[in-house]
Amino acid sequence: MNETLLLADVGGTNTRLSVMDLAADMLHSPNIIQNRAARISRKQSFLDFLANTLCSLESSPSLAVLCFAGPVSNGAVSMTNWDEVPDIYLDELVRSGLPAEACTLMVNDMDAAAASLVAHHRKLALLDLITLSAGSAEAHAGNHNSVIIIPGTGTGVAGLIEDILPGGGKHLVTVSCELQHTPIPELDEMQARVLGVMRSEYPESRPSWEDFISGKGLEHIYSCLPHRNGGSESKSPEVVTAEEIARRAIHSKDDRCLNAMDIFYRCAGSLAQLVALGFQAFGGVYLAGESTRYNLDFIRQSGFMEAFHENGVRRDWIKKFPVYLTATDVNLAGTAMIAAQYAGLLSHALPDGHR
Repeated sequence: MNETLLLADVGGTNTRLSVMDLAADMLHSPNIIQNRAARISRKQSFLDFLANTLCSLESSPSLAVLCFAGPVSNGAVSMTNWDEVPDIYLDELVRSGLPAEACTLMVNDMDAAAASLVAHHRKLALLDLITLSAGSAEAHAGNHNSVIIIPGTGTGVAGLIEDILPGGGKHLVTVSCELQHTPIPELDEMQARVLGVMRSEYPESRPSWEDFISGKGLEHIYSCLPHRNGGSESKSPEVVTAEEIARRAIHSKDDRCLNAMDIFYRCAGSLAQLVALGFQAFGGVYLAGESTRYNLDFIRQSGFMEAFHENGVRRDWIKKFPVYLTATDVNLAGTAMIAAQYAGLLSHALPDGHR
């Protein structure tokens, strides 16, 4: 019987598990044994979901790679946006039925997302891409510096840097970022109005990029936009989920929802510009995640690209960066890349972010 591998993408709202054969061709031709998904935001619910999945298998996995929406350090993670106790420990995963600690890897989800770019650039597993801007083929030929942004329950940001080795070789270094938690400036008139409302409601804090580019951020943008109440405008008392705002914008063409979504993606475009300039992303700017998959058509018609190119000093430079949307589950794709390297199935060096 073949050895099996368990991969997990444990997010702030959703958890996805995938069990497959541990084989040399698993990156481009995976033999999937089981895929499972659930909405989870509590530790015990996650451990129960994991244990139930493992009990349903004919044989226990010999290797497991799990990525988490939170900082991972010394076999522990503190989950972002989870209720009650958000901390998960490696020994708890092993007690739930995963293999011994040396064969169960915990990584940050954005490190995993960046690892999917490593696999893509090395042509080990190609991402399903929609091109928003082709950039300059001459400028990015042989240059794999890339960035990836994932709007979700929170906002994930990571980069990939191509490092030149002594003797002329190259390797790719993954870097997960926290730029989404820096203060967001005024970007345009509509966003500035929303920012002003946020500042007045929370005078002790400075709203960040994530306060706009996240599920909660979209809900807050919507609530800050004025609505008609008779002949006057006022802040809406209605509480609407991010999923419902997106649904109304896409299917019902609701004006306030459309405005909220456009502010959201204009902010995402501005953040993408900031990160792309920081990493000199001639290898590509990638927008990924579940909300991106759902909103693909809307994003293509939104102000995302206009905001991305909006720079008086470096506009020509920014236009050289290719920009893509991807429907690929990059977190699971990245955990597969990490697993393949850890199991010795690849000859390429492991990205430094996972050593």
